[in-house]
Amino acid sequence: WTSSPEALTAGAQVLALVCLPGLAAAREFATVGGGTPLPHDPPARLVTSGPYAYVRNPMQLTVTLLYLVLGLLHPPLLVGVPVALAYGAGFASWHEGAQLRASFGESWDAYRAGVRAWLPRWRPWPGRSGGTLYVAADCDPCRGVGAWLAARGPTALTLRPAAEHPEVLYRLTYENAEGVRWSGVTALARAMEHLNLGWAMTGWALSLPVLRHFAQLCGDAFGAGPRPSKSATGRPGERPKPDSPVMSHPFA
Repeated sequence: WTSSPEALTAGAQVLALVCLPGLAAAREFATVGGGTPLPHDPPARLVTSGPYAYVRNPMQLTVTLLYLVLGLLHPPLLVGVPVALAYGAGFASWHEGAQLRASFGESWDAYRAGVRAWLPRWRPWPGRSGGTLYVAADCDPCRGVGAWLAARGPTALTLRPAAEHPEVLYRLTYENAEGVRWSGVTALARAMEHLNLGWAMTGWALSLPVLRHFAQLCGDAFGAGPRPSKSATGRPGERPKPDSPVMSHPFA
């Protein structure tokens, strides 16, 4: 069974899917938390975005599922499943939980109460850190993306016209609560994390280097290329007036 080319191909695809949350979680630690998964360099901030909006232990869950899939292809590797579970649910949970409670107090308790350790949520935790997606009002593809996101009731995501940003923006832009910014296809991928686990997984895949660059080239070719954000008056970078149509109907 393990020597079947079809089985190996299917296994490789499942492995790629299983690895997505773990890779995205490691990225989240670095870009949002300001740290790494290593015990001597933990994040300086409590990370509740990315995969952490869905499950508390995305890296440990990824390792466990990785052993499970590998074990189906090569049964001796199944021994890694109980070992990974024992470590993650035992020592790591006790040690890291104590550290997180000491570092973040009530914020950690609220997060722990809302997000399960091993079973992912379908919708992101409502208390997750928020984000803002800035959409250019004069870009038809960008407006369409904004309308599509708004229709799906995103959690903790604010949609605003690009002209409201204090700087001139040249692409679809996502900004988190800490001021970290992503643009273009990566901004869309970040916004998709606010919808549900299925769209979040799609966004994590879309953020992978080769796929991201290919998708950005395609987007640029179909009219979503860089352009300076404009106000309702058509002037680049000018902030709109309160009664501006860009403010009242930004994605119509």
